[in-house]
Amino acid sequence: MNPSRKEGGLDPNHNPGYLRHEALDHLAKFAVPLKSRIDKRLKIGVGDRVLDLGCGTGLDALLLARVVGDGGIVIGIDYDEELVARARLRAANTEESGRVGYLRADAGSIPFADAAFDACRCERLLQHCPDGARILSEMVRVTKNGGRIVVADTDWGTLSIDTPHVEIERRVVRSLAGVFLDGYAGRKLFGRMKEQRLEKIAIDVWTVIWKDFHEFRTTSLAVEDIERKIVNQGLVSASELNLFWESLERAHQRGVFFASGSVVIVVGSKPAARNRKSPAARGARE
Repeated sequence: MNPSRKEGGLDPNHNPGYLRHEALDHLAKFAVPLKSRIDKRLKIGVGDRVLDLGCGTGLDALLLARVVGDGGIVIGIDYDEELVARARLRAANTEESGRVGYLRADAGSIPFADAAFDACRCERLLQHCPDGARILSEMVRVTKNGGRIVVADTDWGTLSIDTPHVEIERRVVRSLAGVFLDGYAGRKLFGRMKEQRLEKIAIDVWTVIWKDFHEFRTTSLAVEDIERKIVNQGLVSASELNLFWESLERAHQRGVFFASGSVVIVVGSKPAARNRKSPAARGARE
């Protein structure tokens, strides 16, 4: 039995990049510019059926429900029972409660029929998943012909942190990428969209800039027990990591801390008529 799975889906306790709901809510506020870019490219309207894959605590789905109106529906899916429960609680007694729903399910096997949605979005989920290609093929399957798919994800290899200890910094960045199940998910999105034979593919990059070390820690390093997980990658010792953190704290105190990274956003449209499924889509359903 795969220890990263339990009946009905993935087990959050075995996701090395797992974030608690407090961290997710904090990140949601930090990532408002990213969410705005995603929603602009999703182009949803009144009456649309929308899927938010990896919905977390449900904030994005709730906001989208305001756009689709009474004739539309937004479904948020997450594999974490606690997050789904919090999402349902957040939506309860709101004006949007009748047009938003949350479901615990595996993103690699979406429990909806083909062409069930007008549009699908997925934000910073694939970095936490071992098979992003399968998930994208499922998104394509449940999107109607002509519908839009927007996926955004982090490329941890783009993280750059100003420090005198440049060689240690490079190893820390490589270690951070290794903590996640797919730390380079962002750079793979374009190729995966092409493999799914989506049309009108467009690419955007949200460049994240930090000038506050403490904000950097709470947004980019919010994974539980991150120091141990970095050291366990075997590229940097605990003493080197401490030296690195100390240099960043000193930079913060001097008002010169700087770091940057990138989140890749890719949008594509499902062809108006699909004569045959792509090989990746066929493999995902077999």
